[in-house]
Amino acid sequence: MAEAGLLNRSADVRWARTVVWPTERGARIAGTGLSAPRPPGERLLHRLAVSDVGFALESGGYAVLSEREVHSAEAVPGRAAELLAALRVPGVPTGARRGEILSIPVGARAVHWPDLVAGPPGNSRSPSRSS
Repeated sequence: MAEAGLLNRSADVRWARTVVWPTERGARIAGTGLSAPRPPGERLLHRLAVSDVGFALESGGYAVLSEREVHSAEAVPGRAAELLAALRVPGVPTGARRGEILSIPVGARAVHWPDLVAGPPGNSRSPSRSS
């Protein structure tokens, strides 16, 4: 898949052996609606730990949104509220603007993006997971 231009491959992280992640073309073909992630770099261990938690939550029936899915949802006015409403989260404000629902203000101008957002087991997901 690397030779076909769908995956990037690196053996630069000695403890992880070979690491692969999608190229822009690979991400487009995968049809997730997300762009290709940045190369893992020094945050690889953190990314793997977050992925492990996300997989564990999903296998327990939780609906999970990754940080990249949160960014994607917050980029479209109303989409984050729509996703949370689909998860039956109470108290979601209607008509919220971009960046007002899933991010947390830090200081006057900065925000913190959560690594994961999870809806409790048994709640339905929105029809499109690739948002």
